[in-house]
Parts: sequence; structure tokens; C-alpha cells
Amino acid sequence: MSTAVQAPRSRASALGLLKNAVFYYVLYRAAVRAAREVAIKGPVEAVRDYVRSVLQAVIKSTRAFVPGADQLVQKEVAKTVAGLQADMIGGSRGEHRALPATG
Repeated sequence: MSTAVQAPRSRASALGLLKNAVFYYVLYRAAVRAAREVAIKGPVEAVRDYVRSVLQAVIKSTRAFVPGADQLVQKEVAKTVAGLQADMIGGSRGEHRALPATG
């Protein structure tokens, strides 16, 4: 065999080694991050936090890609905020110019 034929194989081999090195580095970084989360929050809370973040990503993607989903969410949020404001204020928005007799 000539060396010209072997050169592309060694480049492919070097590229494969580089890809493997990058993959294992990313895997190592993710494992270290997960271990830190578990050490800080405990295993149950770390899993809950992970599930919560996955669900938030799914909801965010849904709102971005499904037509009308964002407007529906905004309408429901506005309705909830209006209800909370009415409960907190007590339903009366008149002007109060004098102090009450008691309280």
C-alpha cells in the first residue's frame, strides 16, 4: 500500500478521536453539573427541578410553535390577574377621602 492511501484514513481516525473527545468532555460536564445539583438539593428535589425545567421548555416550545396558543395563555393570565386584583381590592374602586370611623 502507498502512503497516499493511508493518509485519509489517519485523518478520519484523528477526526473520530476528536469527536469522541468532545463527546466525552460534554458528557463529563453534564455529569458534574448533575452531581452538584444532587449534592446541593438532594436527589428528590433535583429530579423535581429537572422535570420542572423540561415541562417549562415544552410549554415554551408549544407557545412558540402552535398558532393561537400564546394568545390563549395571555387571555387566561389576564383573566386570573383581574380576578386577583378584584379580590385584593375588595371590588370597590371608589375614592376614599375620609378615614373610617373605626379600624
